[in-house]
Amino acid sequence: MDNANPEPGDLEQELRSLGQNLGAVFRAAWESEDRRRIQGEIETGLNEAAAALQSAADEFGRSEAGQQLKQDVRDLGDRIQSGELPSKVREDLLQVLRTVNAELNRAGQEMAGRADASAPPEEGAP
Repeated sequence: MDNANPEPGDLEQELRSLGQNLGAVFRAAWESEDRRRIQGEIETGLNEAAAALQSAADEFGRSEAGQQLKQDVRDLGDRIQSGELPSKVREDLLQVLRTVNAELNRAGQEMAGRADASAPPEEGAP
């Protein structure tokens, strides 16, 4: 019958015991040899991956493509600082807009010419 109506102190004691047991399990898991081994494997793997990435980056930097990329970045920086790039972009954009406008104007004139040719003659026109 004691199990049907537990005393309030029993519940507190069981919760306290649960907390202590969970803490002990977590401590044991953290201090286990398996956890240390896995942590070591992860650290080794990450170090090897970092070394491989660094090696690949160094190799690319020494390659012809890497040297060209470095030069291109330097050139771009120089063009930005000199003001050449914004001016060149503006010139290119202006040229594109002029070309598009000329083509639209030509297409509009052609469409208007076709419309005039297919329209019925006005009354009173010779």
